[in-house]
Amino acid sequence: MKTMEESLYLMNSSAQGIRGGAMMSRLNCIVRGIDMKTLLLSFVLIPLCIFGVYLHGQKITYFLRPLWDHPPKPFTEITHYYNENMTMDTLCKLHGWGIRDYPRRVFDAVLFSNEVDMLEIRWNELYPFVTQFVLLESNSTFTGIPKPLFFFINREKFKFIEPRLTYGTIGGRFKKGENPFIEEAYQRVALDQLLRIAGIEEDDLLVMSDVDEIPSRHTVDLLRWCDYVPPILHLRLKNYLYSFDYHVDDNSWRASIHRYKPGVTRYAHFRQTDLLLADAGWHCSFCFRHISDFIFKMKAYSHTDRVRFSHYLNLKRIQDIICKGTNLFDMLPEEYTFRDMIGKLGAIPRSNSAVHLPSYLLQNAEKFKYLLPGNCIRRRRYCDLGTVQLLVDAPATSFSGLLEDLTRKSGAIAETREYTKGVLLTLCTSLQIMQHDNREYASRVFKPARPAGSVMCESWCCPGCWCVQRVDARWDVELAEVAVARMGVRIARQMGLLKVKLECDAHNVLHNIVLDTPF
Repeated sequence: MKTMEESLYLMNSSAQGIRGGAMMSRLNCIVRGIDMKTLLLSFVLIPLCIFGVYLHGQKITYFLRPLWDHPPKPFTEITHYYNENMTMDTLCKLHGWGIRDYPRRVFDAVLFSNEVDMLEIRWNELYPFVTQFVLLESNSTFTGIPKPLFFFINREKFKFIEPRLTYGTIGGRFKKGENPFIEEAYQRVALDQLLRIAGIEEDDLLVMSDVDEIPSRHTVDLLRWCDYVPPILHLRLKNYLYSFDYHVDDNSWRASIHRYKPGVTRYAHFRQTDLLLADAGWHCSFCFRHISDFIFKMKAYSHTDRVRFSHYLNLKRIQDIICKGTNLFDMLPEEYTFRDMIGKLGAIPRSNSAVHLPSYLLQNAEKFKYLLPGNCIRRRRYCDLGTVQLLVDAPATSFSGLLEDLTRKSGAIAETREYTKGVLLTLCTSLQIMQHDNREYASRVFKPARPAGSVMCESWCCPGCWCVQRVDARWDVELAEVAVARMGVRIARQMGLLKVKLECDAHNVLHNIVLDTPF
């Protein structure tokens, strides 16, 4: 006879077998109920959808913007009257304002990055009516990347402005991973202090706008002569992209003019009033002469998060986009309704018009040809990929032989220009060598260049960095910047400089040098 324990064991085993059989039966039913084609399709579609969201997530977000965002409160627009044959008294009355016995003083204040040509056009446009030009420049971009003081380097171009110029510099904080808008706000606060140094007083007119947001001279003249002008006015500017051939719309509004009030007026670039003066100037965004300047701004300005992929910085891609009038960041239009968004899809149509543009631009049409209709090709100078500059207090003849030797060995180009403060030595890499002989060039300059992953860095590299990086079988474009920096260090040391400071970008790649000890 079976014991009680054996009976219980058999009963338990039998119950488990029944449950296991039932589970397998259900599983078989499920498997038989699934179409294998559907299963395979799911394994293909799900990864494709994930990859599609990765590639086009930004577009999807912007396309759905009308569903999750709402437009800001509409401006109260002020009609703008102007004709060159009308008196100022008549123009002021048409706007509902009075006429002053004498004009207000005007201060034009800007943060400067690298828009040398746009600054030249802006200051010549406003020169007749501006009392003081105020410019603040930093050695850091908003994204925390070290940069040269471009205005200081090109200051000779602006000799005509010197008697009315208040120029200041501010050191960057170089905080990695910080929101770029924090650095931007930090620099704008510093501009408030520079304005006080410039001597701005109560009821003076203050123009607040980026360099490429240019008020028309007759707008500034109107506001300085008219009485009872609102304390703050935003300016509606014609919006252009890449040049004055691509007229996007008339919706640029961030530029503003203030009747200065001590302790109240703060330099800012956001909405500060509901009043908007119509047709008051031009905003030409990404209007650069050289492709390198496009790349610099894409990496430097507050919206650098739009550079989602490294190929966005490809030289040929940027040139093609400029000529087509499409978006550098492959983005959908930033609109609040589907109707407006669909209306702006695709390339910007060419205007083929150069009417009512800044007079200085048209007077120097050959110089600024790239900004006028029908001229989309941008220059690719040798310095497009990597440049280093040294300001040396010594005659150029003292190091000309050294330059010839180094440039002959490295394949780079060297230029010297005499300035009152010394000789500006510019070294730049050869774009042709970079494009056609990357590996050979790298081995000649770095002896040998070490790819990413190497734990060995030479003394001229950034702390803890990789000297040069490889992308698949090609050298990264950062190589050019590293190359000229190394060359600059060699020149500085051979000229007897005691100390050289290396500047690194956000990825710890060396791209520039600064002389800490004067020669």
